[in-house]
Formats: sequence, structure tokens, C-alpha cells
Amino acid sequence: MARWLSITQGHLSRIEQGRVRVTNLDTLSTYARILEIPPPLLWFELPPDRQDPAPAPPRSSIVLPERLAAAISTPTDVQLADALLSTLSGHSVRDQLAGPHDLIGVVRQDIAFIDQRLAASRNGSRGRSRLQYVAGRYAELLGWLHQDSGDLDAAESWSRIALAHAKDRDDAQFHAYVLMRSSNIATDAGNLSTAEDFIDEALSHADALTSQQRAVLLRQQAIVNAARARSGARADVMACVDALTRAAEAASEPPDGQDDLAGYCSPAYVAMEAAHCWIKLGHPEKALTILEQRLSDWSADSRRDLGMGLARLSTAHAGVGSWSEAVEVAGYAATIVADTGSHRTLNQLRTTATVLHAAGQTGAARELTQQLRIAQRTSQSR
Repeated sequence: MARWLSITQGHLSRIEQGRVRVTNLDTLSTYARILEIPPPLLWFELPPDRQDPAPAPPRSSIVLPERLAAAISTPTDVQLADALLSTLSGHSVRDQLAGPHDLIGVVRQDIAFIDQRLAASRNGSRGRSRLQYVAGRYAELLGWLHQDSGDLDAAESWSRIALAHAKDRDDAQFHAYVLMRSSNIATDAGNLSTAEDFIDEALSHADALTSQQRAVLLRQQAIVNAARARSGARADVMACVDALTRAAEAASEPPDGQDDLAGYCSPAYVAMEAAHCWIKLGHPEKALTILEQRLSDWSADSRRDLGMGLARLSTAHAGVGSWSEAVEVAGYAATIVADTGSHRTLNQLRTTATVLHAAGQTGAARELTQQLRIAQRTSQSR
């Protein structure tokens, strides 16, 4: 049933238990049509669907088996949506290994195809609902790809499109996730007030979220508070620490079924984000302790994320005066930048160079800067 309604099993369970109330009439009408509930059993009246003709009944055949004839007459939007989600998983793997730049054009073509199918789909159908979810997921991915490539204006634009799809479907989980992503983009752009508004709205959906989704939202709340705390406000520091603690607790809870939105938000991931916050708060020694404790948990498969983790580790080493270690670790991160072209990782490594230079380690800073130039040129030539 969850698959029919294009929601997770966990979200369906919370609806059944009364923890999440579906009050939007359009959503209720869509669910009623998908589940083929007889109108006399509904407490509301289904709105007429005047835009599209009723689907033609399956043909009867004297040549083909009835099962085969019926299958040919059945719309393929649901199967197509599921195939596109499988392709989306492949895009995420490709992004981890080779970065965002070449993938942006591919995802744009996919979105154009999805939009065409969405425009041709029947209003109120299960296939249309599923395609709209897929359209939102692809728009969210494209927003991330632009963010990692350094184009924050395009990232914000695609995030708004993803939000529109989530709102149209009345999908609390996806809506909250895209709000979190919008907050993250706004944080990178320095728009902290907007970032705070986004994450506060996302957390208002907490009752409808899985533990991993709550964890990734709380981690973003911590990042916003860490960015605000750079002005010295103790309240922001305490809010950051509290959000990190709650994020770690949520990430450690047993998974609530398969989570295709925040399945990556493991305790190791939250720890790496906590280290990022401590660097922002001016405590590189705490960041270094966290990162070194988690080194054995890092996977080379998540190559771009590994590069960011190493870049943060290099900044932490530089912050505590471990100059040679900072340059060595930065060299590994630069190797990954050469493969992925991650603008965010490159910026973190530039922060390491700035720390080295400020500490009077001009030779080490010069060596690292040269490594970054080579990595950037290599990435651009691929």
C-alpha cells in the first residue's frame, strides 16, 4: 500500500496509528482514487476530473491471453517512475566517484523527460503521484549538484522546484528533507536568517519523520547555530551542541524501514558533521578527536564524502599545530578533488591553507596551495 501511495512504510504506519493526520483534501482524493474506494464510503465528495477522459476499459482479446491483454492496456507510469528512481541511485554513486560537473547535464535531460511524462499523465492517478515524487527527487539532486559545484543561485532555484513538487503531493517527509537541503544551501550562501527559517519549518514535521531524517535535520540545525555562533553568542554554541547530541541519538536508533531520503545519515556521518561544527566554533582539538576516532568507519566508496572528511581533518590538524600532518592529509583530499571537482571540498582545503598561513607556516601553505592548483586543473581537464 505504501508503494501505491508513493510514501514509505514508516510514514504509512504513522498515518495508521494516528501520529500523522492527512487533512489535505487533494491528498485524500488522490489516495481514494488510487485505492479505488467506492464514493459512498467516503465522508467527502470526490471532485470531478474534467481535464482527462476516463481510462478506456481493457480490451478483450480472442488471440492473446487475458492477462497479457490487460497488461498491455495498463499505464506504465508507475514502473517508469520506479526505474527512474533506480537510475537516481546510480547518479548518486556516480556523483560520489566523479563529482557533479559532468552529471549536471545528464540529470537536466532526465528532468526534461520526467516533465514530459508528468504533463501527459492522468490527474489523480497513482502513476502521476509517483512521477511527481520522482520529479521532486531529481530536482533536489540537481540542486545538490549545483551546490557542490559552487553555483548557489542554480542550487536555490532547483531546490525551490523540489519544494513545489513536495507541497503538491502533500509529502511531509520529502517536504521536510528539501527544506533541510534549502537551509544547507542558504547556509553556504551566508543567508543565516533564511537558513534558520527553513530548518525550523522542516523540524515542525518531526513527528512524521524517520529517526535518520530527524538526525539529518538536527545536524543541519547544528550547522546553522555554529555559523551564527561565530559572532560569539554563547546561546548559539549551546544550541549547536544540543542539536548535535540529539542528532547523534537519532542516528543511533534502529532504522525505521528502508529510508531512501536520509539512509546515509549514520552515526559516522553525524560525527563528521559535528567535527565541521567544532571547526566553525574555533575548537579544532575537539574536531580532531572526533575525526580520528571515526577514521576506521570511513569508506572509500563514498569518495566525495571521504574527500570532505579528509579536508576537515587537515583543517583540524592545522588548527592544533600539526603542520606536516595537515599537509599530508590535505594531499589525499586534493587527490579526490582532482577526480570529483568538489567546490565545497576545495573551499575546505583553502581554509586549511589560510590557517597555515596565519600561523606563519608559509612554506606549508605554499605547498598546499600548489597541490590545490594542480587538483583543480586536473579536474577541469577531465
